[in-house]
Amino acid sequence: MERTKIYIDKLKKNDLKATNERIEMIKLFLNHPDEHFSIEDIETMCRNIGTATIYRNVKNFKKCSIIDKVASDDGRNFYTLSNEGSHSRTYLVCSECGRIIDYKGSGLAHMNEKIKLKYGFEVSDICCEVYGCCSECRKSKSLKIVGGAI
Repeated sequence: MERTKIYIDKLKKNDLKATNERIEMIKLFLNHPDEHFSIEDIETMCRNIGTATIYRNVKNFKKCSIIDKVASDDGRNFYTLSNEGSHSRTYLVCSECGRIIDYKGSGLAHMNEKIKLKYGFEVSDICCEVYGCCSECRKSKSLKIVGGAI
């Protein structure tokens, strides 16, 4: 309940009520912190919430920094719980299978001070998507090449 309260407070700070639907969606993300959900996934897991309400809540959750949006290579959007207290997030997106991996390193955090010094720009958030081929797809490709060559 403690973590849920943190996100309820975020809603209230943004003049949004903690409705049953919003709390249910927050709990979905809290119970699956490393998952990336499409709107369809959220609809499936929150069956008693209407589609329009889900879209509105996703929009509001992004505005409140409760969730992040990650676009896959095929243009589909996925949503994941924001990294609490972090202003820098990096997502690795496989162009082959669409898998999304949260990069837990601090690679972009050092940019904040450099940007501020060089441009006088105060950074509030950094979100980076890196596209490539995951290890499983690379293994699959190499097996096909080896298998085809024999």
